[in-house]
Amino acid sequence: MIQRSMVRSFFLVLQFFLLQCTLSSRTDMTVMTFNILYNSHRVPSGERSWESRRPVMMDVLKKHTPDLMGTQEGLKFQTKAIKEAFANWEEFGHGVYHNILALNPRRPYEDLDGCSCRIFYDDRKFVLLDQGTFWQSDTPDSVGSRTWGNELPRIVTWGTFQVKKGGKKFVVLNTHFHVGQPYLDNATRLLMEKWRKIAGDLPTILMGDFNSEPEWPVHEVFCGRSGPENLRGRFRDCWQMLGKSETDAGTCHHFDGKPLQRIDWILVTPEFEVKSMDIIHDHVGNCYPSDHFPVMAKLSL
Repeated sequence: MIQRSMVRSFFLVLQFFLLQCTLSSRTDMTVMTFNILYNSHRVPSGERSWESRRPVMMDVLKKHTPDLMGTQEGLKFQTKAIKEAFANWEEFGHGVYHNILALNPRRPYEDLDGCSCRIFYDDRKFVLLDQGTFWQSDTPDSVGSRTWGNELPRIVTWGTFQVKKGGKKFVVLNTHFHVGQPYLDNATRLLMEKWRKIAGDLPTILMGDFNSEPEWPVHEVFCGRSGPENLRGRFRDCWQMLGKSETDAGTCHHFDGKPLQRIDWILVTPEFEVKSMDIIHDHVGNCYPSDHFPVMAKLSL
């Protein structure tokens, strides 16, 4: 009887020890998605101009210091300014035109790269193993392609990372969706197909400006609640995982700070624990860093 009790105690201690090892081996990371609003020649000065917004944006980023960040809309000189402000950040990604000559005549002020979906990461914490960009069209490897009714090309930037401490691998996808059909159905299908090929069984973070609300089909497909069985994702919405209210949870605004729809999401596969999730409303007077609020989640893998 005593011997049996000792064996039981031994296994209880062993289970506790293994649990502690598992918990201690997890990696905490802060993740942000931020539509930084492209710099337009139509707003050369004033509170909405890049020159006014830039210092406010830098203050927000320095205050919250994400380990990983996906930006949308930024032109090359804008994302370069962000990179130069943070010595420990590396970044990658292409613009929608990726230096082709056929620019959109409605936006001649853009550089030859165009609006981008770039991924920034702290290279003290992560190693970038692989990365790429694909276009949301019938020819996803064709630069600048668009075939589903979207006026401008749309892209997805992805990266495969390894945590320096512990060696865990995971994938990040960052995108900026258009609105309307047939674009949304096709872009959702393509993203799910590409994600499976890129990530396989690896834990994944999917983030960006989806120009869609959480009750729309695109969100339901990503979260595996609807759509064809072969396309359903296994993502979870960090905001919903924490039971946060959708009331006044908008992530875009008209430079007045009044939240509209929650269209900027951070979705994760079940391997991630969601510790917190916030919509950041920081501004200086009437100057906001963008017409979107940055969205930040604290995760553990």
